[in-house]
Amino acid sequence: MPFGTLLVTDSLAGMRKKHMVVRTRKFGKPNGSGDYIVREFDDFEYVNPEHQIMHTFISSSMWFDRHNLKMNGLEVPEELIDKVLFKRAIKEWQNQLEKFKSVEIPKNLLELLEADRKKRSSQAA
Repeated sequence: MPFGTLLVTDSLAGMRKKHMVVRTRKFGKPNGSGDYIVREFDDFEYVNPEHQIMHTFISSSMWFDRHNLKMNGLEVPEELIDKVLFKRAIKEWQNQLEKFKSVEIPKNLLELLEADRKKRSSQAA
């Protein structure tokens, strides 16, 4: 399985029916002291945003953890490390999700998002 694609497992059942394309690019720093790694994900529409963000978070977390292990010279069998990295990524996601859910959305923003149309200004001619 290509690592950039996270297959649906029991923990993620129903999350996505098809695989999302993930592009990973590596750019050298101008001073030659290392690399920048950029991961790009397909656009998404008409899906549950929480599931989509979860997929992106878990996939990226696992990819970066694996990359860090390889950079430090640790080579571990795929089947062993996948389980460990997946469990770790799930825990990180659950912590991050709690932080997201604790953010209070301003009442004015909610009203704006729920409005069916713009209000007409009483000053408009």
